[in-house]
Amino acid sequence: MDTAKILFDLRTERDRMDRAISALEELHGTGSVRSTVSGAHPTPAQLPSCRIMTAAGIRKIAEARKKRWAERRKQNAKAA
Repeated sequence: MDTAKILFDLRTERDRMDRAISALEELHGTGSVRSTVSGAHPTPAQLPSCRIMTAAGIRKIAEARKKRWAERRKQNAKAA
């Protein structure tokens, strides 16, 4: 398949999805970030607010992940 054809199809699909998202946002009553920036990348001030994980939260998750992998390695070592 030709690369230009693939790009065209992807862009067409992206435009279709953008229109669907805009329609849903209008129904929900929220404005689109993309429409306020006219297609450019939004600045952080224009993005909707979201939760940011604290450093302590990130450490807690990392420690739990390391603990799970250590337990998995122990089980694999016993099986081998």
